[in-house]
Amino acid sequence: MEEIVLTDFSLYYDGMYFILWKEKRLRVYLPLDMLLQMIEAEGISKDEITCS
Repeated sequence: MEEIVLTDFSLYYDGMYFILWKEKRLRVYLPLDMLLQMIEAEGISKDEITCS
C-alpha cells in the first residue's frame, strides 16, 4: 500500500469517510483510533468539531 501525505483537506462522513482535496473526492478507510489520532495531531478540541 502506498502512503500519500495530504495537507489542507476537508474530511466528510456519510456512512463512509471521504477526503475532499484539490477538488478530488477520495474515499478512505479510517478506523476510530486513527481518526482520533488525526484529530489530536491537528490540535483540534472536541468543541471545535462540527457535524452538518
